[in-house]
Amino acid sequence: MPSITGVAHLSLTVRNLRISETWYRELFGLDSVFNERQPHFDSVVLVDPNSQMVISLRKHYGAGTARFDESRTGLDHASFGVVDRDELVEWEKRLGEFNIEHSAITDTAFGSVLVFRDPDHIQLEFFCRAEPEQNK
Repeated sequence: MPSITGVAHLSLTVRNLRISETWYRELFGLDSVFNERQPHFDSVVLVDPNSQMVISLRKHYGAGTARFDESRTGLDHASFGVVDRDELVEWEKRLGEFNIEHSAITDTAFGSVLVFRDPDHIQLEFFCRAEPEQNK
C-alpha cells in the first residue's frame, strides 16, 4: 500500500487576505514565502521556520462575506499538534497575549485540547495526545 508522510499543507479560504495573513503570521511566527494573484483568487503561503508547516490562505473573488460554519459539509476544524500539555499551557498564554478568545484546556482519555478561532471564525485547536499507559 502507498504511504503518506503527513499533511503537506493546510489551505484555508478567508474573507480578508491581509487581515488573516497578519493574524496567522504574528500568532504562529510564520514567514510569508509566496504571494500569488490569479484570475479567481489571491493567495499567500506562510511557513513555520522551525517545523516547516505550511499554511496557505486564499481569498476567492466573489466568495461572499459569510463566516465559517463547521456545521456545513467540509472542514470541521484544523488541529495543530504540540509535544505535551506544558506546550498547551504556553499556547494558552500566547493566545491571551493576543487577546484571542479560547477555551480552557480540556483533558480527555485521548489527549488534551485548546480550542480557538481565527478572524473568519474557523475553529482551530492545539492538541497533544495523552501519555500512553506504561506496562507495569
